[in-house]
Amino acid sequence: MMEPLGLKKTSSTLSFRSERSGKSENVGDIFVINGY
Repeated sequence: MMEPLGLKKTSSTLSFRSERSGKSENVGDIFVINGY
């Protein structure tokens, strides 16, 4: 149950970051921060 929660949080962050930066490259940075 911890995996789905993390995925949901990551999805939200991805959407937020995508709108802020508007670049796909930034998405990779988020994954690194999250430990992915």
